[in-house]
Amino acid sequence: MPLKDKDSFPFPTSICHQCLHHKKIMTKTSVFILCNLYKYQSQPILSCKAFARNSTH
Repeated sequence: MPLKDKDSFPFPTSICHQCLHHKKIMTKTSVFILCNLYKYQSQPILSCKAFARNSTH
């Protein structure tokens, strides 16, 4: 997904942004969400058995 600004997340409705298991990958032109448990999931993720809320979000 093209990067609009450095703080933007792709798929804002995805629960991945609030999860401990996600990793935000940024390139010069794009931002990607990488799950450390389930690789290559179609976004947005609305429910997940492994979801663990990150207390910093």
